[in-house]
Amino acid sequence: MIRVFSPLNVAMLTAIGLAFGYGWFNIPLDKQVAVHWDIFGQPDSLMAASYALLIAPIGASLIVIGAMAYNARISQNEQAAGKSLVNASVTIAFAAMCFAQLMIVIQASGPGLDITRFGTLFVGFVLLIIGNYLPKSQRNKWSGIRTKWTLSSEDNWTKTHQFAGRIFMLAGLAAVLVGVIGIPAPYNLGIAIFCLAASTIASIAYSYLIRESAGAE
Repeated sequence: MIRVFSPLNVAMLTAIGLAFGYGWFNIPLDKQVAVHWDIFGQPDSLMAASYALLIAPIGASLIVIGAMAYNARISQNEQAAGKSLVNASVTIAFAAMCFAQLMIVIQASGPGLDITRFGTLFVGFVLLIIGNYLPKSQRNKWSGIRTKWTLSSEDNWTKTHQFAGRIFMLAGLAAVLVGVIGIPAPYNLGIAIFCLAASTIASIAYSYLIRESAGAE
């Protein structure tokens, strides 16, 4: 069962609520505020604060509804196999909403932030979280590195996810390092996205290669 209201998730929902309250009473509601930024960190989409402040609360509400629907519709046995990654996915989704709410409110309140730098750090921490949870997952059809080779072999699943866990952790550390040292936009986000794509492709390729190796034996 998805732990929708784990302590960490509750903390992020509280942060979304506090940021919403601060923004609602301190930012003119008709003010045009940034809700999206380009790869150089420049705003490329504006919206009235009265609507912009609702994006994350609505998004978080939809996540809660989706998680509850998952709990109600999916059997306990299926949930048990993929619970670590599914719970991590929900936490990451809440983190994305919290990150968006804070960026919107802080930017609208005056102080300038290097959005791409914070975005790079966020991607890095997401990769670290995924890398931590991948080796803990059991074979299931809902989450993880789901190739026809991992889904058809318990051994392939286990080895692939152990490998993927290490690769995603390394990719996450690389992205965090890029954010910390302050590589300028758009290279910082480009490197972070490359880390995500490369670790995913490497994991799928590894699943295929050990399948081929097992076939050769």
